[in-house]
Amino acid sequence: MITILAQIISILAAAFNIFSYQMKDNRRLFLSKGISGALFAVNFILLGNFTAGALNAVNLLRGAVLAGGEKWHKKRWLYLVQGLYLLCCVVTFGKSRTMIGGAVFAMVVSLLATASQLIETAILWGNNGRHIRLAQISFISPFWLFNNIVTGSIGGIVTEIFGMCSVIISFLRFGWNGFLDDAGKKQEEKTE
Repeated sequence: MITILAQIISILAAAFNIFSYQMKDNRRLFLSKGISGALFAVNFILLGNFTAGALNAVNLLRGAVLAGGEKWHKKRWLYLVQGLYLLCCVVTFGKSRTMIGGAVFAMVVSLLATASQLIETAILWGNNGRHIRLAQISFISPFWLFNNIVTGSIGGIVTEIFGMCSVIISFLRFGWNGFLDDAGKKQEEKTE
């Protein structure tokens, strides 16, 4: 029964995460990802991946801070969130389970998930829609896809596959420079 509940929650989390990339402004993207993170936290805890659960719980705070706009984009918030991710890894290290592999394998999965969150958060703090999406498709989603496969999170697997597709669609819809920053201005990078 717990596994069924975990999978239902993971599918709800997947919906919030997948559609976050179709948000044109970053505030809505951050808020949607925060809700997804909270739901995935419950999902992973129920499946026994405590590192992934704890990391996703911190995502709720991260999403709220980032959705707060430029006044919240202070370095102290970045350092606090990054510190919480590291604390999550330390506290849960060696306590998670995976469906395949042993304890050492589970520890490697914990380290990869933590690295992914640290990288993603640094990219999100930059508030560049293009960079957020490029990082997501190139390494964040692949790291989490691996985590979700070995944990057995159906919604997590679906999230990363559809998330990567959603990123591609967002580039097709909005173009290379069509994303908005917190002030609602289009982001354009100067090329030399």
